Amino acid sequence: MSALKHRDLNPVSLKHNDAELARHLKVCRAQKGKCIGCKLATQGDKYLHHLQLPWLGYVVEDGRIQVGCVICHRTGRNKGPFGLFEVTQVSRLKRAALLRHEKSECHVQAWRSAAEKTGLPGPEVEDHLDAPSYEVFKDALKRRLDGLACQAALPQHGIGPDKLRQLSFCLTEAKRMLTRAWLMESAATIALQQDERNQRLLLRFTAASSNMERRSGVLGLAKNFGSAAGSISQATERIIREFCTPGFFAPGLQTTEFPLCEALLESIRSKIEVVTCDNAGDEQKATELLRTRSGSDGKPFLPNIRLGLRDHAHASRRVIKRPFDSDPVLKDIMTSVFLGKDAIVPTIENSYLAKNRLEHHCSKIPSATKTIIRSMSLARQRFDSTQKPIGRFCLYLIPLLTTSIEMAREKKGEEAGMRAIAFLAFCTEETLLLISMIADAGDEGSMLCRSFDRELPASEELANEIATFITRITRLFDSAEPVCVLTGYTHHMITLLSEREILLPTLDGKGVRSLGGPGSITADLVTRCSQRMQTWVRLAKMVIKHEFPEWDLVSAFQLFNVAAGKNKATQTQENHIKRLAQFFKLDVVQFRAQFIDLSALARVHASNAGCDSFTAWQATIEKVLSTKKRRDQHPCDIMQVALSRWAAWSPSSSAVEQSFGHMTHFATERQWHASEASECNDAVLLLDHSEALEERQIALAREARLS
Repeated sequence: MSALKHRDLNPVSLKHNDAELARHLKVCRAQKGKCIGCKLATQGDKYLHHLQLPWLGYVVEDGRIQVGCVICHRTGRNKGPFGLFEVTQVSRLKRAALLRHEKSECHVQAWRSAAEKTGLPGPEVEDHLDAPSYEVFKDALKRRLDGLACQAALPQHGIGPDKLRQLSFCLTEAKRMLTRAWLMESAATIALQQDERNQRLLLRFTAASSNMERRSGVLGLAKNFGSAAGSISQATERIIREFCTPGFFAPGLQTTEFPLCEALLESIRSKIEVVTCDNAGDEQKATELLRTRSGSDGKPFLPNIRLGLRDHAHASRRVIKRPFDSDPVLKDIMTSVFLGKDAIVPTIENSYLAKNRLEHHCSKIPSATKTIIRSMSLARQRFDSTQKPIGRFCLYLIPLLTTSIEMAREKKGEEAGMRAIAFLAFCTEETLLLISMIADAGDEGSMLCRSFDRELPASEELANEIATFITRITRLFDSAEPVCVLTGYTHHMITLLSEREILLPTLDGKGVRSLGGPGSITADLVTRCSQRMQTWVRLAKMVIKHEFPEWDLVSAFQLFNVAAGKNKATQTQENHIKRLAQFFKLDVVQFRAQFIDLSALARVHASNAGCDSFTAWQATIEKVLSTKKRRDQHPCDIMQVALSRWAAWSPSSSAVEQSFGHMTHFATERQWHASEASECNDAVLLLDHSEALEERQIALAREARLS
């Protein structure tokens, strides 16, 4: 903007009288920091010069400080507080209020009128006024993404904590603006994923357009919302409404100043068709309340919800855990060694001395790897986390037994020593062999869990992952010749116990007993342990049928798996076609014809490009829609309905849990006590950053800085 000095227009005198200001400072009864006169008396012209607005001035009359617009006052066009120099409160000089006046029609006309008389340039109202430069916004975004807190400021740019907080909000709002526009104009379907941690409800979305463009991100976050199903549904509704309110959570402004965008809200409500959460009863019921409970307008908030999906990553963990809980022997082993309060593994993990001893003994054994084993930690609420300590238990059995013997001897009579003695007495060839088989089973379960434990698992490969898991555990334990004795942890344990005899103290501590040695692992022992694991396999298959039923719609998405090569028509494929056509209310004949036509093209692209199924279908649809001739040759309108849902409907809420984990890297301990607005803005800004949209985000942020 062109600079225009006050003296250029010969305005009223703005020179203040120091004596009058001093007298005002003595008699003023205003609250500290609220009076403009007191600010001028103590800081002088620096206070106004800091605002960098050339049209702003002040006068002093009878000790009363009055601030206004020099241009509007001189031309007499504006009869408001700025034109009449009647602004007397510091709160009226906020940057947003001043910029609103600068962009107002009266001010612009007054400036142009004055410019015509003086010959000076008129106002460039199209400019970004005083918005920081592109480079400043970019550096602020980079440093925030690197974990810089707003309190740290950016002194190299002359930006303090408050201004950095404002810039961060502008970047956040710009990101929301991009998301709002795409969801309203392009998205064909929206799926929500939500989860709760420490009384924080985080709501994410995955959406896809009809041409299979897919986006995901954070809608918002709620704190201290309660725990019942009704509280969760109300918090979800509030997050969506806040997302549809441009400018909400702006620092320093009241949320009531920003109107709700009804058109955006109705568009998003109509497009949300799936909600994914874990198997907790309150979250499942909350989804049902969103779909059925009438709101203030007499309609459900999300009436178009078609599916309430249970997180497949959690379901895969239950496939491993429930069979162990059903077998009393296996459950006793897990409790006595790994999960119980008096178990040896947490006892060593929670003892600094015992951990150092274990690390020392592990470093002494010959090994092809140079890794030093120290941690045996696990999370009891996540059963798959037991795989690491169970596997290390098998691989480093001798150091673990040595550490336990030393604990039993040195901590005799103490709780740690009694736990060590009980563990050593619990150890038998059969117990150790079963632990190694549990490790092999857990290893297979962990691979199944990892295949689902991501934001967008390949739902078209769901059936293949389940079939592979069933085949592997069957070959390991439930075949004529169990493979577990030939490879893996079980083979290692059999070899270890057969090659050497281990001497352990007896329960009374007065003698010794042997463990292992040549001939200790008999065929009868291996058969007995295998039979117990065969029961585990049968129970695991029953849990799979419950957690991943064949009629589940997500399983029908395997129809779109074209990365596996040529796929002949089968009865299973026909069942999937009928299932999807029925669910999405499509004409089954047209759907079948379009699938056969387009799947051949997608399969060729996947083979030539070596890409996954989603990329192959996305490229195929883009190619078909590129010209009218191709659209006529390969109609795809029916297929687009099913393909867009396949692209967006994620059967996993792992992205929400991962988001909670990422937020701990951005937030200090102090920030975890921040307001809901601050945490929500940080979650939206710092998670799911897109470098492709960064330039547009910064451009919109500069515009948002002026609004």
